Amino acid sequence: MKIFVGYGYNEDDKWIEEMVFPLIESYGFKVDTGKELFGKNVPKSVLERINNSDAVIAFLTKRNAMKSSNTFSTHRWCIEELVATIPTNIPAVEIRDKAVESQDGMVFDRQRIEFDIKRKDKLLVELAKLVGGWQKQMMSKIVVLFDKKGPAYNTFSSRIHEWRCMYYFSVDGEKTPVFESIPYKAPDGSIVAKIKNIPDSLQSLIYITLENKVDKSSLALETLIHYQLIKR
Repeated sequence: MKIFVGYGYNEDDKWIEEMVFPLIESYGFKVDTGKELFGKNVPKSVLERINNSDAVIAFLTKRNAMKSSNTFSTHRWCIEELVATIPTNIPAVEIRDKAVESQDGMVFDRQRIEFDIKRKDKLLVELAKLVGGWQKQMMSKIVVLFDKKGPAYNTFSSRIHEWRCMYYFSVDGEKTPVFESIPYKAPDGSIVAKIKNIPDSLQSLIYITLENKVDKSSLALETLIHYQLIKR
């Protein structure tokens, strides 16, 4: 799992590398940036990294003082990195210094956290909640739908591209929302699906329905899963 972090590549923002990067990595994420690409073909190279990330955090910190007010401008490339997430489904959060001029509308509905540079401790608590929530959503379990010895394997395997996997969990009698996954063939030949949004409970009843996108037929499966973190 990977989080792209946009920030100012200067001494004032060095604290992000020293304090935020270790926090993100403590939750099992790899940190990616555009730092070594700065000054090169930034838009294309950074866009590729963003598209290959699971989430984006952009720090809009102080750059130049604004003559017309008591606020500061921020780093143009950090705003562009946020804008690049708009047409995607990648979770993205704007972390804005309260002293930076507000630019509402630039990044539309991106989530925002404002902070006081003198209270980095408070910001780190907010970031821990954010990244911890992402970890729960993105951790995954590979579930076997059909093994090679199953009676329906050959039929399903030959038409795997027609199917989608819809699932929800039941925890203490409460149902979660319905999620979607794409079935695929594992290296051993079995048909599997990657399940995310796993509940905190050590074991949950998962209800899986395979829906055919062509003829609208369906097949229900039900399994008791003991979850483990699966690294990407």
